[in-house]
Amino acid sequence: MIYVGSDDSKPYAVDSSVAAVWPQPFDTGADIDSSPALSDDGTVGYVGSDDEHLYAVDAAAGTEIWSFDMNSDVEVAPAIGPKGTIFITDEQGDVVALSPAGNFLWKRDIGPDVFSSLAVDANNVVFVGTDDNRVYALYGANGYIVWSFKTGGGVKSSPAIGRDGMVVVGSDDDNVYAFAPGQAKHLTCAYHSGTRGPQYPWFVLATLFGVAALRRRPR
Repeated sequence: MIYVGSDDSKPYAVDSSVAAVWPQPFDTGADIDSSPALSDDGTVGYVGSDDEHLYAVDAAAGTEIWSFDMNSDVEVAPAIGPKGTIFITDEQGDVVALSPAGNFLWKRDIGPDVFSSLAVDANNVVFVGTDDNRVYALYGANGYIVWSFKTGGGVKSSPAIGRDGMVVVGSDDDNVYAFAPGQAKHLTCAYHSGTRGPQYPWFVLATLFGVAALRRRPR
């Protein structure tokens, strides 16, 4: 099943035959630029809308379960934590945590602007980038800032977490940064991906003794 949002203000579910699954998707009243996220059991979808709300949707029926007023457009994808907690950012630079029932848990201002979707690791640590050049790690239980790292440009890309827990994220300073699990305050390495000179694809080769290694090879 594929779940998507649309500029017609409705979320859609499409099966493998490209047929619409929900006969009457509900209308949020504004564009949906946010990518949906699914609960671990696949029964609930979460999606943001430019009507300033985050919605929980019945994944089978396409009906609204609950909504939460974010007081700002929601254009990034939610992230789901190990215990089902929903983490979401808004255009004002806030990270908000909600329970699976849609109850407010905490909010942390990391502004100014957040265009990055979040990622959550197995230890319930939330990673997100900001347009003031920083990558943040927040403790998912209470929003406490575990660490932040300043890059040389805005961080609009979404962090990715490897199977070994390594966090990788790109920055507008033309670098890709990798942070070792549990020690992410300390930069382990960076790969420059600028446009001048020969271009090299990058890939994560190994993580050895907690130190991430990025390698590059010619095309």
